[in-house]
Amino acid sequence: MENKAMKIKHFSTVLLPGQGTGHPGVLRHWQHLLAGSGAIVLLICLLILPARACDYCLLTQGISPLETSRGIGLRLDQRYTRLGTLFDNGRKIDNAGALETHWTTQFTLFYSLTPRLTVLGVVPFARRFQEGEEHHHEEGGQATGSGLGSLNKGFPAARLLDSGSGANGTSFGLSDISLLLRYQVLQTHTLQSTFLLSLQGGLRIPTGKTDARNGEGEVLDAHIQPGTGAFSYLFGASTNYVWKRIGVTANALYSVNTRGEVGDHRYEFGNAFNYDGSFRYRLTNAIQAPVKLFASLGVAGEYRGKEKLDNLTLDDTGGHTLYLAPGVQLFYRQLVFEFSFWQAIYHDLNGEQLGESFKTFGGLTLLIR
Repeated sequence: MENKAMKIKHFSTVLLPGQGTGHPGVLRHWQHLLAGSGAIVLLICLLILPARACDYCLLTQGISPLETSRGIGLRLDQRYTRLGTLFDNGRKIDNAGALETHWTTQFTLFYSLTPRLTVLGVVPFARRFQEGEEHHHEEGGQATGSGLGSLNKGFPAARLLDSGSGANGTSFGLSDISLLLRYQVLQTHTLQSTFLLSLQGGLRIPTGKTDARNGEGEVLDAHIQPGTGAFSYLFGASTNYVWKRIGVTANALYSVNTRGEVGDHRYEFGNAFNYDGSFRYRLTNAIQAPVKLFASLGVAGEYRGKEKLDNLTLDDTGGHTLYLAPGVQLFYRQLVFEFSFWQAIYHDLNGEQLGESFKTFGGLTLLIR
């Protein structure tokens, strides 16, 4: 997560609550009210929008990954995603032991080209694991699974591990690299408040392999491959508002996915919309102290469209997942540590598929300047 400090280097929306004792003028007072109203309205809009469990989204980088940033910095993220609950059209059903996990280590470099424009490069490495059996419907030769699977055996599409083989699958390697530009379109300050609004766009490049196989030589499910084989176009927005110790942050990211591949087959992930909104509170008193501690509580969500295998729509893919996301942040000089836990609280998934149980995020940012 990119960084801002009193010099607007890291989280200025959190670190710039005014320490002055004077009273702002009428104009600043109205700016304060309008900025706060805008942040709250945007947050509410994000929270009522309609995510399939997925580990490819850039948004899942921490408590609030789309913060505006300036300067130069490096960030290391470690995240874990566990899918262990089986759903049938959003209704929880018995799981015979199916499990899917994702460990992702991600490196981010951000560099300010101008005071308002920042370029970011994101390099992820992923270890993905899948075991057990899920039971998907195969109706009249239609593709109802969510991966490659039974094509290896000449049957309609279904996930590799749903084909009844019971084989396990693990992959590890470089995932898809992303390049982004972020532009700060609005910044307002008063003695006691700060408001920022930024937009970003970018490209996810197919650098990860898509033909990983298990020990039996079968091509792994598309969700277990390190990469997607597709270019994706990314569009995002971030808004932050702080008044004294209290902060509100909202982020959104939309991904337009093109056709990729898995093994020798064409595969297309559905377009995705990811969002989060959180309230933060500064626990430490002095804003200029070397150590600053923040607590946050938010709601996050992911929406993903249905996927396609060789131009066949996979009915047991796509949907919406909602999370409750508490977290903490610790600032010490040029270092920022973050941790958050996302507990899935609502699943509206299409067909029969595994849903996320929880995610964890840890991040360490080094401010170079």
